[in-house]
Amino acid sequence: MKYALKTITLILIATLVSCSSSVKYLDHEDIVSRMQETPDNQEEQGSISLEEMRRKANLTSLEDLFGEDFDHLKKKKKNNKKEKSEQSEKASLGVDYRYRDTPIKSQWNGTCTTFGGVAGLENLLASPDKIDLSERDSWSKYKKYSSRAFVTELSKEGNEICDEVSWGQNETYPTEKCVSNRKWRLGDSKYIEDDTYAAREALDRGSVVYLGMSTPKDMLYCRPVIRADTEFSEGGHAILIVGYKLDTSIKGGGYFIIKNSWGDDCGDYGYQYLPFHLCSREDGYCIMWEFKNVITKSGGIDTVEPTGPEYKWVKVCKRKWYWLWLKKKCEWLKVTVE
Repeated sequence: MKYALKTITLILIATLVSCSSSVKYLDHEDIVSRMQETPDNQEEQGSISLEEMRRKANLTSLEDLFGEDFDHLKKKKKNNKKEKSEQSEKASLGVDYRYRDTPIKSQWNGTCTTFGGVAGLENLLASPDKIDLSERDSWSKYKKYSSRAFVTELSKEGNEICDEVSWGQNETYPTEKCVSNRKWRLGDSKYIEDDTYAAREALDRGSVVYLGMSTPKDMLYCRPVIRADTEFSEGGHAILIVGYKLDTSIKGGGYFIIKNSWGDDCGDYGYQYLPFHLCSREDGYCIMWEFKNVITKSGGIDTVEPTGPEYKWVKVCKRKWYWLWLKKKCEWLKVTVE
């Protein structure tokens, strides 16, 4: 009895500890309230300075981030395309795929394109088990501050990557284990430009959305909630959209849930909430891809069987006495081909 009570006590303590350590994200009402604040003083952002965040983020230029798509996006902005309003029928709906994510990471040297992209592969691989993939291996495939370069190169057969255990962030070169364990690459993807409505449709299908954009100052200051009228900083950033919420009280009709790569002390435990409206503003740019699935190459690099003798199967039959009569018995034999 004494041991039973002790066991029950330990289970209860473990349960309480696990519950107290679970992450509780901001609720929708709090997000909406913060999103509607007036950004009258951009420097009043909390404990982190703009210079410190610029060093940590190491933002890339918009020309590099958007590449060949930038000229088209600039021309499109001049046409002053209005936001779509189809969300009115589905007000207050949305999806949240944070439960499929691997833990938040901290990028190095402006490698946001690979951290945002790899986060998308990891999210889609979450069932049945979460797999932490190697950003080092991903970066080695293209080495450009370009969202499109990530999508193009990580979609190619032969450009599979290994997991984080096989090539960690602090290792400059791949290990032998990584070389022999490169299994994963991006499968089907679709370029959806800056269409936030198409991004929401993609999320409704269970996909995630890879986003490159002009960096809002609220994002750079690690505010959990990015306001629709925040200023844009110089430079661009790539992140992953893992959900959205519709609310007609917010400019643009709602917001995206984004997974950042600036550590779990940035934003809401590493996540931030981005209004749709920022992608339609004339002074900023967005570029997006729907990531639909991941291709897993069984066994990593294809193995080559050693050469050896060739065989064939031959049916051999014999008659044997069975009590007082003969009976035919056959069997298949594997014989070497000369």
